[in-house]
Amino acid sequence: MENFDFKDGKVNFNYFGKIDYKSSLQEDESSLSEDMLSLSYFDNKYIIDIGWYDSNQSFIIHLIKDDDWEFPQKTEKFKNKEKIEEILQTFIEVVYKNV
Repeated sequence: MENFDFKDGKVNFNYFGKIDYKSSLQEDESSLSEDMLSLSYFDNKYIIDIGWYDSNQSFIIHLIKDDDWEFPQKTEKFKNKEKIEEILQTFIEVVYKNV
């Protein structure tokens, strides 16, 4: 994710640098957490949040508008690390379509 274009997003934190995309999820287990990536757009009007949830054995990405965590604008669950950038790109596009 080193060269990923977050557009105008502010990176609040990004722990994907610790992830080896070629290894299994079990090998990365110690590097996975609920706080993997947080981006904010347009003075925190939109937040994109990605985390690993052991209970689901999957990554979950949320698009939050106006700090309303109870009702995300968009949520997607996925298990494949290789899909992170593709899914993140679609969430960023949704942010820019809604502005």
